[in-house]
Amino acid sequence: MSIRVLHLHTLDLATGSGLNTLATLRGLRSRGLDAELACGDPGGEARGESLAAIAGREGIPVHRLRRLGRPIDPRRDALALLEIARLIRRRGYRIVHTHNSKAGLLGRIAARAVGVPAVIHTVHGWAFDQAETSGARALYRVLEQLAAPLAHRTIVVSRALEDAAAAARIPGGARREILHSGIDLGAFRAARRDGALRASLGAREDTFLVGQVARIWEGKGHETLLRAFARLFGACPRARLAIIGGGPGRAGLERRSSDMGLSSFVTFTGHRDDVATLTAQLDAATLLSRYEGMGRVVLEALAAGVPVVASRVGGIGELVREGKNAFLVAPEDDAGVASALLGLAGDPALRHRMAAAAREGVDERFDAERMVGRIAEIYREALALGAPARGVIDLARVASPMMEGSE
Repeated sequence: MSIRVLHLHTLDLATGSGLNTLATLRGLRSRGLDAELACGDPGGEARGESLAAIAGREGIPVHRLRRLGRPIDPRRDALALLEIARLIRRRGYRIVHTHNSKAGLLGRIAARAVGVPAVIHTVHGWAFDQAETSGARALYRVLEQLAAPLAHRTIVVSRALEDAAAAARIPGGARREILHSGIDLGAFRAARRDGALRASLGAREDTFLVGQVARIWEGKGHETLLRAFARLFGACPRARLAIIGGGPGRAGLERRSSDMGLSSFVTFTGHRDDVATLTAQLDAATLLSRYEGMGRVVLEALAAGVPVVASRVGGIGELVREGKNAFLVAPEDDAGVASALLGLAGDPALRHRMAAAAREGVDERFDAERMVGRIAEIYREALALGAPARGVIDLARVASPMMEGSE
C-alpha cells in the first residue's frame, strides 16, 4: 500500500519555496509515494504562474485551502486550521510536510491534532528575520518556539537559517537538519547560448546582458537593480538588462524604468517556463534580495556557467566562492552592484574565468534528486519514531471537539 503524503504550502505561488516543494512532489511520486499538494489563496499576490496549475498539469493531486492566507487574521486562521485538519483526516495522510511560516504553524498543529504519524517542516526563511517591526519579530519568534516541538523533523535549507534558529533559541536542534534546496542540475548544465533567444532579450552579439530571475516584489531588490543598471549603462552603453519573472511589483517597476529613461534597454519577460535556457543567455546574473533563506536562482546561474552578483544575505554566501564565481555586496548597495558588473563587462578574461569556476562550483550536493532522496529517508526515520513529538499542550485533545463541531 502506498504511503500518502501531504505537502502544505502557504500560497499558490511558484516562488523559490514553491519550486522546491514541486521538485519534492515530483521526486516522491517517482519513488512510489502518493504525494499531494495543498495551498492557500494568494489573493492580491496572484500574478505569475500558479503552483497548483503546474502541479495539476503534471498529475499531482491539488487541494485548495480557501481560508489559508499570508496575513495574520485570527478568525480566518482558526477556520484555516480546521480546514487543514479536516483535509488531513479525510485523506488519511501518514506524513504531513509543511512549508513557510503560516502553513508551517497551522499545518503542524492540525497534523498533531489529527494524530498524523510523521510531521515534517521545511524552513525556507524565518519570519522573525524578515518582519519590519520589533513587535512582529518577537511574536514570530515565540510562535516558532512553540511550534518547533510539534514536528518529528525540521529541515532548514541553509546553514544561515540554522544559525538564526540557534540564536533565536528555537528548540529541537537535534531534530533539525540542513538540506540545501536542490535544482535540476542537468537542465542548467545542458543549457547553451542561443543568438535568437538573446536577441529576444534585447541583446546583440557584443551586448553585456545582465539578468535577474525572481518574483517581482520589494524583497528581491529590483529597485536596487534598476539603479545599479543605470550606473552601469552610463559607463557601458552596450549593457542590457533582462528582468525574468512576474509578480505584483511589475507594473510599478516598468514605470520606474520608463521614468529613468531605461525602457529601451530593459526587457521584462514575465513568468517563463524556460528559465534554464534563459539563464544561459546572461553574461551576469544578479539576486539583490534584502533577505534570502538560500537563493536557489544563484545555484541555477552557477550551474549554467554564469557569474553572479548578489546580496550578502542569508544562505547565499554558502553557495558561492566569493571573488571566484561571484561578487557579494551589501543589500541596497547599487553602487557596489554597478562596480562589480562593470568589472565583468570590461574584462572578458575575468568573465571567462568566473564562468568556468561557476560550473565547477555546483556539485551533486545541490541536485534535486539527491535532495528528494534524503527527504524520503527523513520520512522513513520519522515514521520509525512512532508517537509524534510532544508539544507544550495536548493539541489533539484540545482540537478534536472543535473539529467535530465544525463538520
